[in-house]
Amino acid sequence: PLKNASPIYALMIDDSRSDISLMRRALKKSKNPCFLMTAPDGSEALRLLSACEVLPQLIILDLNMAGMTGLETLEALKSDVRYTHIPVVVFSSSTFEEDVIKSYRGHCSAFVRKPSDMSKLIPLVERMCAFWFSVVEYVKPS
Repeated sequence: PLKNASPIYALMIDDSRSDISLMRRALKKSKNPCFLMTAPDGSEALRLLSACEVLPQLIILDLNMAGMTGLETLEALKSDVRYTHIPVVVFSSSTFEEDVIKSYRGHCSAFVRKPSDMSKLIPLVERMCAFWFSVVEYVKPS
């Protein structure tokens, strides 16, 4: 039996349409249903969250975006009491150790490096889904 039988609500903040498309494909293979909202940058994500009737239970955040960066978005999310309970997975192609350190200092729940070989992206996302959607306990959407 699956740990989380009800659908998971997730928000992916990423300016890469191809990464969002691959994430959607991988989520379709997940054993748990997932409703994926998307935002191309941090500013749009914060606007979306403030208007949401149902908050996401997981946020997947890219670091390297135009406008409001991933680290700035993480800081905004973790400093707002409405969103501090939502786990944030930083999902980035960055190879800089400093980005990993800054992400954890910013209270991300995990840092996952996007593979440079896109053929490895879907299997990686499938493994992420298996963990985040079948093992982790979430705050029920309100």
